[in-house]
Amino acid sequence: LIMGYVVIHRFADTQDVTETKNGSIPYIYEIGDEFPRAGKRVNKGRIEDLAGSKNKPGFPLIEYTEECNTKTVKGKRTK
Repeated sequence: LIMGYVVIHRFADTQDVTETKNGSIPYIYEIGDEFPRAGKRVNKGRIEDLAGSKNKPGFPLIEYTEECNTKTVKGKRTK
């Protein structure tokens, strides 16, 4: 059973960046991606910000899911 968060709106994560000689490049999360991506840890406050509306876009970007070997995209199961 996979429990965690899934991306429901595409966003650039300004707290997950790659440094280059030209500056920082934020990681882009696409709809259906697991959040956080493998190897990354985030605190409870960050989860609450992204799952709620108190963030820059003003609406939830991720949602909690309890899916088994599937991804949830805007409430619909896909394989």
